[in-house]
Amino acid sequence: MKRIRFRAGLPDFKPAIYANKDEFRKVLKRERQIELFAETHRYYDLRRWKDAEKEETMPVWGCNMTMTEKQAELFHIPTVVPSLPTVFTDKMYLWPISHSELKRNRKLTQNPGWTYYN
Repeated sequence: MKRIRFRAGLPDFKPAIYANKDEFRKVLKRERQIELFAETHRYYDLRRWKDAEKEETMPVWGCNMTMTEKQAELFHIPTVVPSLPTVFTDKMYLWPISHSELKRNRKLTQNPGWTYYN
């Protein structure tokens, strides 16, 4: 890991981070989040690491679009967007298999949590 970071021109982690498995994962996940920003990797990382249930249910933050001209300086203050629901359940780790695929192969079963009616 140290040689890879050196080759990329990144500063190395402190020895205490390498010694603690949980801290190392936390730092590595955060670095990956920053490095791959806007490349659609985060969606799949959260599911692979089983972190989606925690991360996807956090409130969505944005700017207040209903500000008046007199309140312009308050525009950039982050506010919770209540109109966007933040729901994630265990079944959302795997998507449902389409009914046509299930009919084509009778030995195929639906992913956990999803049901279909015959």
